Amino acid sequence: MNNRFTARAEFIHVEDSFDHIRASACQKRPIDERPEGMTPSQLKKLRETRANQKQTTSGQWYEIFALLFPSVKTPSLPYLNKEHSEDMSSYIEFIEREGSNIIQKAVRDQLASGDIDEIDMRGAINDAIQEIYRTYTETVAERDVQGQNRLRGGH
Repeated sequence: MNNRFTARAEFIHVEDSFDHIRASACQKRPIDERPEGMTPSQLKKLRETRANQKQTTSGQWYEIFALLFPSVKTPSLPYLNKEHSEDMSSYIEFIEREGSNIIQKAVRDQLASGDIDEIDMRGAINDAIQEIYRTYTETVAERDVQGQNRLRGGH
């Protein structure tokens, strides 16, 4: 039997993980314990996977990401852009993923109203940009609530 242990804790913010490491007073769990949400085959593949030294660090990260999250679109960057905060990087990814759909809908709705001029179109685009931010903040708030529930053991 393997007697190695690790915390296997999950954190919403990276700063919380650093605080946890510094505290070093956590409940230890067997290292063989499979993290919640990971399938046995994913765990097996992850343990068998060795970094391809011919690949960039980013390429290696993408391989592991695809293994762990096979149905999720990979992020545009494997790490936070050091020029942006985590929130800003998340917002940029959201705009890249959802922004054009929100703007297209606003333009389509404005065109469907009939009489349109440049001022109306600018207004529609401005409204769409505000809608992108509103939708993003709602998404983040919902994700934070779900994350807090998961940390508390709820669903």
